[in-house]
Amino acid sequence: MISYYTKLPLREPYMTEDELSEFAGRIREYSIFSNTPFFQAQGQDFFPSEEACSEVECISSENGNHTIAEYMLSDGEGISLKYTFVVDRRQEQLVAYCKSALPDKLPDEANFLMQYAFSLLINSGRIGFDKGLEVLDRPHILCSDNEREIAQAILREKRFFLPLIFVSQTKAGNYQIDAELLAKKFMGLAHVVKSDMGECEKILSRETSGKSPYDGCIGLFFPNTGKPVYLTKNSIPRSKLITEISYQIRKNMRRNVIPDEECCAVLMRDRYAAENSLLEEKIAVVKEENNAVYETFGSELDQSIEREKRLRAKNTVLQNEVAALRGFIKSCTEIPLLTYQQEDDYYPGEIRDIIMDVLADASENLEDGTRRKDVIRKVLDANKFDGAQRERKCGIKKIFKRNKIFNHSMANDLEKYGLKVIRGNSHYTLKYYEMDKNVTVAKTPSDVRGFTNLAQTIIKKYF
Repeated sequence: MISYYTKLPLREPYMTEDELSEFAGRIREYSIFSNTPFFQAQGQDFFPSEEACSEVECISSENGNHTIAEYMLSDGEGISLKYTFVVDRRQEQLVAYCKSALPDKLPDEANFLMQYAFSLLINSGRIGFDKGLEVLDRPHILCSDNEREIAQAILREKRFFLPLIFVSQTKAGNYQIDAELLAKKFMGLAHVVKSDMGECEKILSRETSGKSPYDGCIGLFFPNTGKPVYLTKNSIPRSKLITEISYQIRKNMRRNVIPDEECCAVLMRDRYAAENSLLEEKIAVVKEENNAVYETFGSELDQSIEREKRLRAKNTVLQNEVAALRGFIKSCTEIPLLTYQQEDDYYPGEIRDIIMDVLADASENLEDGTRRKDVIRKVLDANKFDGAQRERKCGIKKIFKRNKIFNHSMANDLEKYGLKVIRGNSHYTLKYYEMDKNVTVAKTPSDVRGFTNLAQTIIKKYF
């Protein structure tokens, strides 16, 4: 969902790809590392994690009309914000917007504002005039020089890039809200106009047939099809005015059709296609090299494989002989308790750990004092059962219990238990050593018990 959207007029010379990449990078670093109200205002609990955030990706179209910079901010807990900045040299404008995966979890104001980004643009002189009205970080004072443009905006005869916030004065000479504060809050996102009940306000009222705000009313006028919003005096508590204005601008500006979405997708697709083509070429070269190596050393390799098979078979025989000798040393009347063949898809000692774990489970279900339970306990004690397999099971459960989504950190933890994580577009595949039985995992569980059930499945299948 679009969390904020703004379109700003640009002044030549327009930003190059390197300049846009540097600009987006500065905003990204500021968002992650600065202790600013942008991410901590009004109880904001979204704190981006550097490890979970993507780097800035910047690309230009072949004709040079568009340059796009994108990056993702995430807290690693399921909330993410995707920022996109588009320099459109043909339309002489900068389009900036943010997409929020879970907008309802973020306060409107904190999710909407980007004062730092727009202050960089305004202070560097990059922003031009919005159809005759300058983009400022302070309010416009209604006067004869701008009265005509503002009247046209109220009547929808002229549509600026940005919405217009008109702050009128009460008959007592007061304002519902500080216009200077409002202009700072919505810098780069809206024009703020302040009226003082002078002659210009009377002229404006006549020219707009009474549609202009007056007596402390705050009017919001949008460049798209959104209807004007009037916040009359005392209709909303002053403490909630900025939140309400943020909500109205966010709701109405979200109706804009983002013309650069398709362009952005095409550019990114072309870049990935080019990268994929290079990878395919490298793969072809590697295959040729592999074939050349096999032609040279193929026979030796086949002989080595056969020799390895013979050695493995001999090793299995020797293992059985060692087990038999150990039993013989302990008691000449006994034979080895268990013999087995070592398989490729088991880690060293895994067969023993599984058997000991099964015996331990069986022992717990037997009545005390029975001969069967005594025999099993003696076997466990003689083999120094340490519960290693149980610790692995508990470790798997803890990993899925403390994570809400399947992320990079979780994949690293699972790999410590022998689970190889293969990443896909929307799912992960878990592979345990060389077993051909895999488990498919969604990146985000479908319900609260999703990960709990998944942990049980993994334990049941592999442990």
